Formats: sequence, structure tokens, C-alpha cells
Amino acid sequence: MSLLAPLQNFLGAWLNQPKTAIGLYNAAIDCYQESKFDKALQLLEKAEQLDAEMPDIFYTRGLCFQNLGNTESAKTAFQAALKLNPDDADCLYNLARLFYNDSDLDTAMAYGEQADMLAPDPGDELTSYLLGLIYEEQNKVDEAIAAYEKALLVNPEHLLAGVFLSKLYIQKQDYQKAIDRLKGLADLDPNHLEVHYELSLCLAKMGEWDDTIHFCKRVIEIDPAYIKGYNQLGLAMYCTNQLESAVEYYEKALELDPTYATAINNLAYTYEKLQNYAKAIEKFTGYLPYTAERASEKQEVEEHIELLKGKLME
Repeated sequence: MSLLAPLQNFLGAWLNQPKTAIGLYNAAIDCYQESKFDKALQLLEKAEQLDAEMPDIFYTRGLCFQNLGNTESAKTAFQAALKLNPDDADCLYNLARLFYNDSDLDTAMAYGEQADMLAPDPGDELTSYLLGLIYEEQNKVDEAIAAYEKALLVNPEHLLAGVFLSKLYIQKQDYQKAIDRLKGLADLDPNHLEVHYELSLCLAKMGEWDDTIHFCKRVIEIDPAYIKGYNQLGLAMYCTNQLESAVEYYEKALELDPTYATAINNLAYTYEKLQNYAKAIEKFTGYLPYTAERASEKQEVEEHIELLKGKLME
């Protein structure tokens, strides 16, 4: 091998290296897209040495640090980018997300609202969704509803935004709005367990028992081990006076989790309605330990047991 070969290779590599800030930045982008984050950071550092006024250098550095799990360095990089370009909505969004993940909700909200103001109409789906999460954690229900609705205006198929929005409707007892939204989500994803379960809860609140039963059965088809689905189905059967079926579903819930207090209590009332007082007493007695920290309920259950004992003796 010629002794000149290594030198020629070195010179070739050197000559092919980018020499401008934009060239180094573009090379860094290539590395970033290939998930070579450390290499991208090295190139960005060289680019900064040539042009410290280029905001994209700092923004991409923030993305690299974010992917490497270095949150604080990512924040610093995004903030440096923001100083150079205060109207960068993407930068603001990423800062909002980082501070949200660190539970600094006030700072996250400030960045998120700035990003939302800069977004074109009807807005940015991710920013609106993030603001919904932030507002919800701050118990700003109306603001959270508006943010989730805005996210869904941009992307009607955003399932999580739809689920969280529906739960807020339920919280405000606006059950019909929740039902309408959840039915749309159920059409989008026929196997989404939470959507179908929440839908069954709303329909029960509206007294629409046939539909409640339909969606409860769909819940346990999706996940045969979903305990709450059996309990809710038991409740629907109880409320439609299908008491034997109610017992069946409550018992199924307790097969899966014998400590599920709600099903124990519901089963006790079902046996009482069936006038099976011995079984009702047994279940109410089994429920008593779960009332230990609620004195008034404990007393009420104890008195109810004595009442049933009296009926049993008649």
C-alpha cells in the first residue's frame, strides 16, 4: 500500500466536511434523523462556533437532548433558541411539554399559551391537547374542555383528547354531550375499552338501560377480565329488575377480585331485593370491614344487618 493513501484519505475526508454553519447544521439534521444524537450535537457545536445567531442550531440541539433524556440541557437549548426567535411555536410547545413533564404547571401553561396564540387557525392539535392536560391538572375544567375541543377540531380522531373531554363532560354532569362524543370514539375504535366503559356509565346516568347493557357486554367482550365491566352490567340488570342476571355478573366480578367492595355491597342489595335475607346478611357482613374508616356508613350497614335478621326471623 502506498504511504500516501492514508494522507489522501484524510485530505479527502477533510475536503468533504461542511465548512459553513448551514452545512454543519444540515449534516447535524442528517445525523438527528438517523438517531445519531451525540454526533449531531458535535456538529451543532461546530456550527454554533461559526454562527451563534442561528436559532435552528439551538432548537435542534434541544431536540437531541430531549431524545437523550437530558431534560435540563434540552430546556436550556430551547430557551436559547427562543431568545433568537421568540415567535417559534414549536420551540414554545417543546418547552411547555418539558415543564409539564416536570410538574411545573404554571411555567408549562405560560409556554403553552404562547404557542397556542402563535398557531394558525384552527390551531395546533398537539399544543391544544397539551394545554388541555395542563388545565385539567390545575382544575380549570372549562379551559380544559375548550382546549380538548380545539384539539378535536383539528383532528377529530384524537382518541385521548376525546376520552378526556368526555370525562370532563361527565364531571360537569353533561351526560348527553359525553354520550355523543363517546359514541363517535367507539365508532373510530370498536375495541377501545375505556371508551366503551365510560359510555356505559353515561348511559346508566341517563337511564338508557338497554344501551347500557349493550355497551357493558361489549366491555367484557373486549376484556373478559375487566372487573368493573361485570359490576356495571350487574347494576344495569338490577335496575331493569333482571335480578338473577345481576347476581350472576356481580358474582363474576367477585370471582375475579373477592375484595371488590362495590360488587359485594351491590350483591348484598340484590339478594335483599330477591328476599334471600340469609345471603344478603352474609354479603353485608362481608362488606362491613370496608366501612371501617367511614363511621356513619359502618353504623348504617350494621343497622341494616339487624333489620334483615329481623326479616329472616319472620
